[in-house]
Amino acid sequence: MTKTTVREQYDRMAAKYDRRWNSYITNTLSILQTWAQISSQDKVLDIGCGTGEFERLVLTQQPTQEIMGVDISEKMLAIARQKLHTYPNVSFHTAPASALPFADRSFDVVVSASYTALTNC
Repeated sequence: MTKTTVREQYDRMAAKYDRRWNSYITNTLSILQTWAQISSQDKVLDIGCGTGEFERLVLTQQPTQEIMGVDISEKMLAIARQKLHTYPNVSFHTAPASALPFADRSFDVVVSASYTALTNC
């Protein structure tokens, strides 16, 4: 599957994504948050952040957490930006996981709901 195909699929489902996958999202992201053990001082990168639900979950407990989300779907990111526009410490960027626009060791914690990466990336 090409990046364009994946992007188009997620763009099409963006508006209904949170409702359709609510139970899965809630359970998966809660487990991810517990596993990642993010401290309030950590700079976090969420790869494949979709509609920003992981960011929302983290910010309900740590409203000053510095966190960046990346996703291939601009429509998913538009929803994430709308949800979390009141948090100046959160930003979202369009990029595929295979070509992240960040220097090495830019983050203390890197996560993805699809797989969980390592710290000090």
